[in-house]
Order: sequence, then structure tokens, then C-alpha cells
Amino acid sequence: MIYRTVMSKNAFVSCLCFSMDRPLQLDGYLRSVRECLRPAVSMTVLYRASNDRFEAGYTQLVREHPDVVFIKESDFGQQVRAWVAEGSAPYRLFGCDDVVLYGPADLEKAVAAFSHKPLLGFSLRLGRNIRFTHKQKEEVSQPAFEESGGQLFWKWLPSTWDWCWAFEANGTLYRREVLKALLGVMENLREQRPEADWRHPNKLEMVGNQVIRIMQGVPEWMACFPESCLVVPTVNQVQTLGQNPLMGELKTPAELEEMRRAGQRLDVAAYRAVPFNRIHVGDFFLAPNA
Repeated sequence: MIYRTVMSKNAFVSCLCFSMDRPLQLDGYLRSVRECLRPAVSMTVLYRASNDRFEAGYTQLVREHPDVVFIKESDFGQQVRAWVAEGSAPYRLFGCDDVVLYGPADLEKAVAAFSHKPLLGFSLRLGRNIRFTHKQKEEVSQPAFEESGGQLFWKWLPSTWDWCWAFEANGTLYRREVLKALLGVMENLREQRPEADWRHPNKLEMVGNQVIRIMQGVPEWMACFPESCLVVPTVNQVQTLGQNPLMGELKTPAELEEMRRAGQRLDVAAYRAVPFNRIHVGDFFLAPNA
């Protein structure tokens, strides 16, 4: 199937999705974005392929998603900063190929929340239903919410677990100028301290969360919809930095690529029927490509 003119080149929200060796999962992410995010976003995929089979998979996705910009990763740090600097979209969103959106997200309402309080970001992965974390088996505490305009607001710095992880690459909306300033501080820090090298998707999160705690002028509030809009099925791993526990029936990227070639696709619709209470899950649904 070829998707046409759904992603917008002139959107007020621009998304940069990171992907490595996961064509099947990336296709599921892109289809879930099309179904759940309104209005349409401008989408760019920064991808890496470790062999020719994965490269061929991405080449097919380029044909199937002609309104998405695909960029092969060559210099992660430079390419991320260039994406932030380029284009006119005033709001930016990171994405990842192992994310699945399942709930409708009105981005106009998300952007409106920035006028209610000085926000660092608006999270699509959090909501009152998120009561567990992959790092803790027991139910974890939620912050003290303030509610305005139908959205939830909380102070991220005194919060715990997922509620204080304010800079992340799964699905949080940031103002372009805040993101640009943050990346500038992170780059200056990297030049002074090699151990602060952020030029990898997981290191981007790790270093970013360290920097926002010491950076001057970072907004103290976060916001989200009452219910979360996405999950991260952690059924495989393509890197060794910042490892998350794997869940469910594990599927290697190579196995999934064979399934994709055999006509299987991620069953995005199946995620809408599951009452999720955490971000990282083991649920992984496949279905024949219609």
C-alpha cells in the first residue's frame, strides 16, 4: 500500500523519528501516527541499516510512505541539530520506531496547553492510566496534578519515575526554541566533557535529562492528556546503551524483517482494545498486510 498526502509539509508540529534495523516496526509507527495525530505532522525519519536486507526494507518504506522524509544517518548530532534549526514548525516531537500510538491526540489542544502554564513539554505517553513503570514491579506514585482546559499539569522536577523523565524521544512535544537551546547546551557540554557525548538516541535522553536539571530558565511544568496515547512494545533491542527490560514474546529485528517480507505488518488497530497502565509493554500484535 502507498500512503499519499497525509503527512503535512507545512504542519505546526514537526516530528523526527529514529530507526535502526526495524522496518516492520517503523512502518507500524508511521501508520499509527497517521491514524492518531491530528492535525497531520511533518515527518522525518533518521535511520540506520546494519546490512543490505534492512536497507532494502527501508527502501520499500520510502516507496510506501512518499510523504515522509527519509534521511540515512551519517552524523547523528549534526543531523538532529539541523532538523531543529530547519523548517518553520514552532513545535517539535521526537519519535522512535518501537513506539505505537493507539489513542487520538489533538495536537491543537496540546499546543494550547503551552499558553496555560510555562511548559517544558507536553507528553503523549503519560496520563492518569500510567500507574506502573518498567523499572518497578509495584504501582508507583503519580504527581499532584493541576487540571486546566481538560489537560493535566504537574511539576516534573520533584516528581518520580516516568513523571520526572521530562526529556525523552518517544512522544513529547517541545517548543522549537527550548529544544534548540537545550541541544546547544548539550553540545557545549560534550565539547568540554567527552563522557557527556549525546550523539545517540539513548544518550540524547540520558544527557538531556541531566542538562535540564542544571540549565537556567527551563520551564518547571509538564502537561499531558488525561489518558496516554502511546506505548513502547519492548520485544527486541538494537543497541546496548540504556537497556530497557525486554517483555513478551521476543522477536529479533531479523525475524521481524522476514515476517515483513512474508506479508506481515504490525496490527496497529489491536492496540486500541488494550487498557494500558504502563508505557513499556510486551504486547506485540501482527496481522497479514491488507
